[in-house]
Amino acid sequence: FYFLQKIFPLGGVYNINTAKVMPSCRPSDRVPFGTGKAVTEMLNNGVESFYTYNPKSFADLKKFNEVVAGFWHKEAEERLFSGLPFSIRQFLDSIGFLPNLNKIRDNSGDQIRFEKAFYRWFNGFKALKFIHFSRDNFYENIEILEAVNWLLKATLVTLSDTGSEENALILMREMDKSDNGDQIFYAGGS
Repeated sequence: FYFLQKIFPLGGVYNINTAKVMPSCRPSDRVPFGTGKAVTEMLNNGVESFYTYNPKSFADLKKFNEVVAGFWHKEAEERLFSGLPFSIRQFLDSIGFLPNLNKIRDNSGDQIRFEKAFYRWFNGFKALKFIHFSRDNFYENIEILEAVNWLLKATLVTLSDTGSEENALILMREMDKSDNGDQIFYAGGS
């Protein structure tokens, strides 16, 4: 995550489907999230179900991303902010959004520079902080199959059920490799 956080702003990041990466499945308490923490919890508590972030958090984040460009216009600020999901508004208040927005806008000569500066400030790390904030205050983690089925419904893929975690993983990998795989990550939903 931290590596990607540093490399994405440099640009030129592409999918490589010819390499296979096998993360180590060792327990770790080095960071508060990730594979090592999950493995530790599985070993300590046993595994009944696998849980993931609630997709509703991502749907709220998507609604925020859809209006970011509009924040370039000071006169639209209040309308755009009040139209955001409550979870986003609460998070933005907690991180000093409006003072930072004004600073970014004041230091940007045009909308393109504004958006670049905005996303340097509201980067992947802040997005993940929102997901954790949302999990802790609005949407609890849900079972992975429930999340996959929610995602399939949101992207209008018609399947009655994925059946198992393994089937869900295979389906998601295939969709990710397909020509329309991007629709998965940008689709709306309720």
